Amino acid sequence: MGYKVLSCGSNGNYQLGISDDEDYNTLQAAQFHIDDKVVSDMPDKPIKIVCGGNHTFVLFESGSLYSCGQNTYGQCALASRQHIVGFHQVQGSWKDVSAGWEFSVLVNKHDELFVCGLGLKHELGLGSITRTEMKKLDIKFPSPINKIRSCVNHTILILQNGELHGWGNCRKGQLGTLVAKANGKLPSTLTSPTKLNFGVEQILDFDIGRDVTYIYSGTHVYIFGKTKELFTVEKPIGSLKSMWSSVHYTCDSKINSYGNNSHGQLIPSTSPCPRSFEIGSEHGLLHANNKVYAWGWGEHGNCGVHSKPVSSKLEDQVTFNYLNEIYSGSNVILLGCGCATSWIIVSTV
Repeated sequence: MGYKVLSCGSNGNYQLGISDDEDYNTLQAAQFHIDDKVVSDMPDKPIKIVCGGNHTFVLFESGSLYSCGQNTYGQCALASRQHIVGFHQVQGSWKDVSAGWEFSVLVNKHDELFVCGLGLKHELGLGSITRTEMKKLDIKFPSPINKIRSCVNHTILILQNGELHGWGNCRKGQLGTLVAKANGKLPSTLTSPTKLNFGVEQILDFDIGRDVTYIYSGTHVYIFGKTKELFTVEKPIGSLKSMWSSVHYTCDSKINSYGNNSHGQLIPSTSPCPRSFEIGSEHGLLHANNKVYAWGWGEHGNCGVHSKPVSSKLEDQVTFNYLNEIYSGSNVILLGCGCATSWIIVSTV
C-alpha cells in the first residue's frame, strides 16, 4: 500500500509541495524528492501535517520528516535558500513538529527540541535571534512531551505530567496571566521555554490561535488573549482545535464552534457527525460519510470551488458558510489544514 498527499489553496511560496507557485481550488498531488527521483506515492504512512505561514511539514510513521515552502529564514529546517520546491527530507528522526508564521520547532525521539527560522519576538526560545540552521535548545523537561503547538508568534507544549511550558509573544496574556511581572506589567515576550501558570487547576487539553490560547479544564474552556473569557461545556469534549480567532471541539460526536464568524468560520449547525476534522487559520475540513468537506474563509481556493450560487460581493465569493465537498472516496486516512491550505492524505493500492 502507498500514500498520496493531496493539497489545495494558497501556494505563493510553494507551500503546497508541487512544482509551481500558483494557488489551486482543486486538489493537487504533492511531490516528494527521494534520492534523485520525484514521486507522488509514498510507501511510508503520513501521520501529521503541520503548516506555518507559508511552509509545510509532513511527518511520517517511521519518524522521517519532509518540508517545503518559504525558507527565507531557514524555517523549513533545510539548507537555507529562498524556497523549497516540492517536499525534501529533513535530517534526523522525529517525534513531532510545530510551526509558527516564519519559524519551526522540531521534537526528536528523545524529547529534545530543535528550532529554526525567524525569532525576532523570541519565537525560537533563544532570545531575539534568527537561526537559518536548526539549533538544539539547552533544556530538559521533567516529563515526556505529549503535545506541542505553535501559532503566529508563540509556542506551548504540554508534558505527560500535565505541566505547560511556552515561549514567544505574550503581550496579550496568551502565555498565562501569572507569569513573572516587571514593574507590575506582563512581559511582552518570554525569551525561553518557561513553565506556565494560567490559574486553571485542572488542564485536560489546550490549543492556540493567533494571539490566543484555549485551555480545557473539564467544565470550561478558558480563553487567554486579547479578551479574557470562558464558556461552559456541559459534557466532556473530545478534540479541541483552534483557528486564529475561533475554537472548535467535539461533544456527543458533533463539532461545536465558538468565536469569530465573519467568513463562515463557525461550522454549520447541520453538519454531520465527523469521522475526523482539522482546523486551519480561518477554515476547516470535515471527514464524514466517505467525503471531505470544507467550510470557512476560502480566499485562496482552500475550500474548493463554490457549489452554491454566490453574489458579486468579494466577501461572498470567498466565504463558505456551508459544507463544501472537496473530495469523495473511502480511502481518506488523514486531514491537515494550514494558513489557507487544505490537505488530504489518501491510501493507494
